[in-house]
Amino acid sequence: MTKFSNLERGFIQAFNSIEIKNANEAQIGDQIIIGMQYMGLVNIPTQTELKFLIKYIQNNYGVFNLNEIGLAFEMAASGKIDCEKHFQNFSPAYFSSVMNAYRVKAAEIRRKIEPEETKETPYLKVTDEEIIETVLDYWENSQVRRIEFINPKAYSILRKEGKINLSEDEKEKIRKQVKKNLKDENSDYIKDDVYIDLLCKKTAVAQYINKLIND
Repeated sequence: MTKFSNLERGFIQAFNSIEIKNANEAQIGDQIIIGMQYMGLVNIPTQTELKFLIKYIQNNYGVFNLNEIGLAFEMAASGKIDCEKHFQNFSPAYFSSVMNAYRVKAAEIRRKIEPEETKETPYLKVTDEEIIETVLDYWENSQVRRIEFINPKAYSILRKEGKINLSEDEKEKIRKQVKKNLKDENSDYIKDDVYIDLLCKKTAVAQYINKLIND
């Protein structure tokens, strides 16, 4: 059996994650967070900028596998690939500079890996516990907190565990606050009920975490 280096194993795992074109916005957003954390970026995109960036990634990098995003930025941070400086701006152009540099290295690794070995490597499923740990770590340690970057799956997990149990009044209060925030930001999503529902769930998770931190 072929023996792979740690770097090659990291590529194999990334290659076996789902394709970006089949990932949802939350999953892509999680990878953007990972990329920002690796590069030490503190200027967080606005809601509109984030949606635009996710759409850009879906349209231009859909054939990549989801976890290749995080791997690409890990390699950029460690100097294993050369890319442009970010100047604290996570723009589509900067994202492309990292992914295009990564593409060259990924092609080299693919040529070294036997197809049979790649297929035998299982896709690593993220557990509920890992999702919550990631959200907690981001909210507790990020210099700039953004509700949009909270994984919406965290809400369902915390509800299932009985840790979030909102009354109708509490839900309505959150919804009013979310709509007020969108209005204050002149957001185009003020009339998007699906997006508002998503932000409400993420806000509920943020409130739960804040309570944990303050208690």
